[in-house]
Amino acid sequence: MRLEEAWLQQNLLDNRLSWLVGRYDLNTEFYRVQSGALFINSSFGIGPEFSHSGVAGPSIFPNTAVGTRIDFKPSPNVVWRAAALDGPMFISEVALLARPDPAGAPRQRRFGIGRGRARPYGGKLAFGAWYYTARFSDLADTLPNGASVQHRGSGGVYLIGDLTVRSLTAFAQLGLGDGRVNQIGGYLGGGFTFTAPFSSRAQDALGLAVAAARNGSHYERAQTAAGGTAAGETSVELTYLAQLGSWLTVQPDVQYVIHPGGTRATRNAVVPGLRVAVSH
Repeated sequence: MRLEEAWLQQNLLDNRLSWLVGRYDLNTEFYRVQSGALFINSSFGIGPEFSHSGVAGPSIFPNTAVGTRIDFKPSPNVVWRAAALDGPMFISEVALLARPDPAGAPRQRRFGIGRGRARPYGGKLAFGAWYYTARFSDLADTLPNGASVQHRGSGGVYLIGDLTVRSLTAFAQLGLGDGRVNQIGGYLGGGFTFTAPFSSRAQDALGLAVAAARNGSHYERAQTAAGGTAAGETSVELTYLAQLGSWLTVQPDVQYVIHPGGTRATRNAVVPGLRVAVSH
């Protein structure tokens, strides 16, 4: 068993200021697009240029870390948030949101546990940046004695957009990482979801999305020197969520992966899947 989240949060100033401390999954708030939740490919939850960064990735599922996060709403539709987490790592994001403002509303006394508890929105545009303060080894450059060049710090930026118009949602993700010390130097993803794709299936959802991860230049140089054939990985996912009852959903899924693992040495792959959810 592993403890994923355990934190305390205090809201102040009519819910315009929020402070959290404890073991915290930053992807519940940072780099989050609600339209991506339908898909199984993890890149639609958080870009791989960030999730594959650092020593063992940032504080996200399944390896979270202890830290603190602060949120501030200078206006009803703008949220600035920042967090400092074990690593040490710092992250900040500014988000423009289209959703009702809860400021001044009675506090919700009911506890909410787990991922996906954030309030829904009709539209979102967010820009974020992250930075590790540790030292990292360069993937290609070496010193005269053969040791890897060491870099102080590693960071990246991302831009995400998410929009819902009636039964259609569309989202896009763009991320740039540190190609000196990480395999993935850039990422571009996006997709669409359709609710009620058929008139007789009002609760079903159909989704199509594409995720393209590009290797950093230093990783490709290292692979070329070793006789490898590096290439970016691209995945296309088609999925359908069927509501079979008030307590049961079944979701068949298929992904076509081009250059799995970011190399031409591996054949393209078809990955079928099935997700079943039971609720009560």
